[in-house]
Amino acid sequence: MSIQSRPDISFTVCQLSNHLKEPNIDDLNWYNKTVKQLKTEDSVPLVFNKIPDLDKGMKLLTYSDASFGNLANNGSQCGYLIFLADANETVKNIISWKSVRLERVCSSTLTAESLALFKAVDHAMLIQQILKQLMGSVNAEIKIHCYVDNKGLLELINKTKDPTEKRLITTMASIRESVDRQEIEVSFIPTKKMPADVLTKKSASGLVLKSYLEME
Repeated sequence: MSIQSRPDISFTVCQLSNHLKEPNIDDLNWYNKTVKQLKTEDSVPLVFNKIPDLDKGMKLLTYSDASFGNLANNGSQCGYLIFLADANETVKNIISWKSVRLERVCSSTLTAESLALFKAVDHAMLIQQILKQLMGSVNAEIKIHCYVDNKGLLELINKTKDPTEKRLITTMASIRESVDRQEIEVSFIPTKKMPADVLTKKSASGLVLKSYLEME
């Protein structure tokens, strides 16, 4: 199994990899179930279509999500997907994704979601700079549009409320600064339409993500 060709099983691969040193029967059953699933279901090819009208600009569509305390020792999983699209979003190519355990124990879902967005923005900005260098123009227009499914997080970003956790203040200040500088834009998307949901929890369906990958 590879997270490099099947983003929809990234969470499973991440968790099973973490349990390699001390696997148990549940891990073996999970592994066998996943292998059986991959053998029986239709594959979803990763198709990369040509981006039209590059001179009109591009977008990096970033979807981030997190689960709270669903891992061993109260750990939380975060995941994000980044799509490269044209200015009108008629073509969307997935170019990066990640499912990973957050480095610190979070005190709430809001904290986990904030850290997931922070990681996604950091990665998107790196890709943005790489693309500009490849295009030979640091002034090329490549907008970063982020999507989250937590309304509380959006309220923090829009400054309608402030973080109460001290450790979250710095993270939120960085995200707010990026928004104020118009380096990124953050919008809400319902959980049922969030493609990154499958990257953060075992029970999530991969159908939403697959629908994004099948878009032409």
